[in-house]
Amino acid sequence: MLTIIPNESHEPLLSVCDGQMEVDVDFILPDEVLEDNVHIALREKCPPGWKLFVADEVGFSMTSEQARRFAGTLLKAAEENDAWLTQK
Repeated sequence: MLTIIPNESHEPLLSVCDGQMEVDVDFILPDEVLEDNVHIALREKCPPGWKLFVADEVGFSMTSEQARRFAGTLLKAAEENDAWLTQK
């Protein structure tokens, strides 16, 4: 249910459950000076009864520091999951 598209080539980095959700991460070059230029877009491609969001696409932007913190937290969670999986 998750596809991560890391760039404009739109080649999935990760696809789960037939790509019913896509996550797109981009740097958005704004017309004016803004700090939150790292953009996350979530797109759902599933039947209406399975949707998590009202809209087909939702998105938000973050600063470089917020993106680094998010990436670091995601990596930490992955490491904790790997450690837990090796204990089983």
